[in-house]
Amino acid sequence: MTVNRPVHPTSYLDLLRAVAIVLVVNSHLDEVYPIPQLGTGGVFGNELFFFISGYGLYLGYQASREAIGSWLKRRLTRVYEPLFVVATFLVLVGDAHIRSFSDFFFLYIVPLQFWFLPTIVGCYVPIYFIMAKMETKRAYAWLFGALALAYILLFAIFAEKTSWLTEHYDVQTEVTLPLRIIFYFATMVMGVYAARFHADTRGKLSDLLWLLMSIAGFYLFVGSLGRITPFEVQIVDRIPALAFLIFAFRFARYPALEQFIANHLSGLVTLLAGTALQIYLVHDFLLRQEALKAMSFPANLIVFCVATLILAILFEKVSLRPQAKALPIKRASGDVDATSVPLKPGTGHTQAS
Repeated sequence: MTVNRPVHPTSYLDLLRAVAIVLVVNSHLDEVYPIPQLGTGGVFGNELFFFISGYGLYLGYQASREAIGSWLKRRLTRVYEPLFVVATFLVLVGDAHIRSFSDFFFLYIVPLQFWFLPTIVGCYVPIYFIMAKMETKRAYAWLFGALALAYILLFAIFAEKTSWLTEHYDVQTEVTLPLRIIFYFATMVMGVYAARFHADTRGKLSDLLWLLMSIAGFYLFVGSLGRITPFEVQIVDRIPALAFLIFAFRFARYPALEQFIANHLSGLVTLLAGTALQIYLVHDFLLRQEALKAMSFPANLIVFCVATLILAILFEKVSLRPQAKALPIKRASGDVDATSVPLKPGTGHTQAS
């Protein structure tokens, strides 16, 4: 007879974070798989990360009502300490080069190769004021409406509608990048909204069906662009993408799933969630190694996964600050955003393809 293990109150956030980093990394593995199309899922992983961050940030703000100065300092430390460690490693092994202040700035301050980090840092100040000032569902409805209008107008007026650009850096970057920032900021606000008004949500098994349907709807729609569906309406792909986010959040809170994870997969989920930021920072470095490129499938995938986890664990152990003592659960809930080490015990970026 199996004895059920206790389910941590925020274990669903760790599950979502673990799934997010797997999806983000998988979206970069098109040259690893024998079928390149298997290297996908980045849009889902990205929006999960921003959603989790907004959700966790609100839990922390709700518990502490911390002033913006100290709040922002802690948030930036959580982002830039791991970045500094990994960036310095990349410089030391010759993968990155510092020949000018510009090289330093775009590696350590605004790391362009890690677009998730400067994007989420840029969201911190507006998110703080949203958490502090917006108190009603009506206010959030107005904000979501304004973001949707800005997204539609930017696309309608400035986008060259000859290819799918909403998730591609290499297609009209001057429009694609603002579109992505608006969309992912909106998903971060959705996380704040969910934590504020739907923190007690419990999922159902039917949410899994809707989750699968939203994934299928997204890929079927994107696959039809330029064939059946004109590129002029491509931003409809945001609808199934957001549906995925909603039902992923709901299904992660399905009690039977939470119990199954606690009983059988808590160690793996904890590992992936706790090293998610380090995995994001190091995985692309490993993909650039010629030795890995020379391997055939599935040996290349196995070596990549093992090496990524080992490096991520090592870098997660490196801290520039003294280790703080464990905090009570309510206080520690403020440290469960997408760039955090997860709560213990038992708990638990990126270019999309």
